[in-house]
Amino acid sequence: MKIKHSKPYIIIIITMMIYAWLYQTHYLEIVDHKVYDFFTKRYDFKKDEKNKIEPSVVIVEIDKKSIDSLGQWPWPRIITANLIEKIHKVHPAVIGVNIMFRHPDKSSPVTISKFYQNYLNYNLKISGLDKKFFDNDKILTQALKNSKSVLPILFGNTDQLLKNCTLKSTLTSALKDTSTLYSASSILCNMKEFQNAACAVGFINTTIDSDDIVRKTPLFIKYKDTIVPSFALATLLCVDKKIEFPSKNSISLLGHDFKINDASEVSLYFYKPSRYKHVSAIDILDGSVFMQMFTGKIVLIGTSVIGATNEHMVAKGYMLSGTDISATVIENILNDHIIWQPNFMKSINLLIAFLISIIMTLLLYKNKNYLFAFLYLSIFVVSFVIVVITFQYGIYLRPTYLWVPILIHLGLLSLVLFYVYNKEKKLYYEELSNSHAAALESMVLVAGIKDFETGAHLKRTKEYIKILAQYLQKHDMNKEDISEYFLENIYHSAPLHDIGKVGIPDAVLQKPGKLTDQEFAIMKKHPKLGMEIISDAMKSYPKNNFLKTAYNITYYHHEKWDGSGYPLGLKGEKIPLEARLMALVDVYDALISRRCYKDAFTFEDAERIIISQSGKHFDPIIVDAFIMVKDGFRDIALRHH
Repeated sequence: MKIKHSKPYIIIIITMMIYAWLYQTHYLEIVDHKVYDFFTKRYDFKKDEKNKIEPSVVIVEIDKKSIDSLGQWPWPRIITANLIEKIHKVHPAVIGVNIMFRHPDKSSPVTISKFYQNYLNYNLKISGLDKKFFDNDKILTQALKNSKSVLPILFGNTDQLLKNCTLKSTLTSALKDTSTLYSASSILCNMKEFQNAACAVGFINTTIDSDDIVRKTPLFIKYKDTIVPSFALATLLCVDKKIEFPSKNSISLLGHDFKINDASEVSLYFYKPSRYKHVSAIDILDGSVFMQMFTGKIVLIGTSVIGATNEHMVAKGYMLSGTDISATVIENILNDHIIWQPNFMKSINLLIAFLISIIMTLLLYKNKNYLFAFLYLSIFVVSFVIVVITFQYGIYLRPTYLWVPILIHLGLLSLVLFYVYNKEKKLYYEELSNSHAAALESMVLVAGIKDFETGAHLKRTKEYIKILAQYLQKHDMNKEDISEYFLENIYHSAPLHDIGKVGIPDAVLQKPGKLTDQEFAIMKKHPKLGMEIISDAMKSYPKNNFLKTAYNITYYHHEKWDGSGYPLGLKGEKIPLEARLMALVDVYDALISRRCYKDAFTFEDAERIIISQSGKHFDPIIVDAFIMVKDGFRDIALRHH
């Protein structure tokens, strides 16, 4: 089907406006998140098929088992210090301690002693305990200093967080040229001695999309004049401080190159849960694990007890703790699994979609329907294959910005085609209706050739029946629904009511005097003759409502309300509505018309006779309607005489 009823350039302009609007909104970004999830759940990196790469990170969990053994969280910091020291002894690459230490340890002996002194004025003496165990915070500080450990900080933009914090500049000075869209005005830190003792600090903030799913995370956040790395990146920088920025959105670290977006975020490839190596903290403390498993590894310590940690839904559809997400960032960098989502692909895909839309519109305009369908299918198949292949090599080409605009354009074309189809259909039916009307006029002329008065009678009766039925419809006077379709059908089929007279001999039809009983019996055959003519047509079109209406009018218009009519003697509402209407208008016109065997009645006399036959010859409701429109009947009679 062509779209020549709508100029193609109009469709192209509308398409361009829609695409420009889409580019300005976030709707495509939301859909793109879901498409990204689809690929992350179904396609793995070619470099990581069947998870053959040995994990570089081991996660030490302060889990339910540990809490049940050592008591509620937080523990005395001497236990945490002991945990760090045990791991440090087997020479891990670095230890990331994903636990905040904001306040002094209240379980420390020195803190307990101060409490009794300050609040109870009692000098508590602790005997039998080596002084090196008096201050848990000093013990933890020493453990952090001896080991290569990283601590977390939390950024925000609220007055509820601190605005001042000691940040070590040794690791951040190299990052000052990094561009970032994220900045923070407040910060939540550890105690100063802990942060000074740590190898580095890094933020634990992550990016949570509008649907509460983590798909990416920032590597840098600007705080005042300092560029601070994330907890995961700070952990890697403690292994090797050398970090390079070959270009604005490129990073080189530990021999691995990867891309970040303009907001300094990296899109993450989440592994199957079995990929993450977890060890319970209590198993390390009681010596029940093979400690050499930590040698050369990046060790992250974090909590996994509900209420003590935050978990996030990730793109693959399962929950991960903040420590697990940090482990994912580290593994992604070390295994070259960071997913690059080129921001410029949004604009490129939209441009490609627009060019394709122009081509497709012109193809449809030129009636190249098969080529149109083939190219549309090819575009989706080829682009899908390309996206799958590139995704397996760590590049996500943002296909939503191609597919969704093309689908919207297809929907727009469908609306245009629907409009064109309905317009052509309407024109077709108008032509068909005109053809039917012409055919009816020809049939009416057949009757008119035999009897001029009868031909004029046919023209008037269709006007009578229409205004009578319209009045019933407008005032809801009839039990049966009278639709516009019904009105059209009775208007066009009314002239056929006497079509059976073509089978009546001229000697009877044109007799100048009163008919004999035998002649009248012949005349009474015309309803059946007309019915047979229409029945033949209905054999080819059995469901045609127009022919059904014509059938009822032709066959039953001489039936009477009281059952005294012919040919079947039907009574009351058993007579079809269209036949009851035709009965009245047929008699009315016969009364006011001059025939070779009688003079015309006056309008008043004809009206009086019609009204007197209410409930006898005619339906009383139809007679009531006639009384209201009788002036309209007079106008029609005068116009067509």
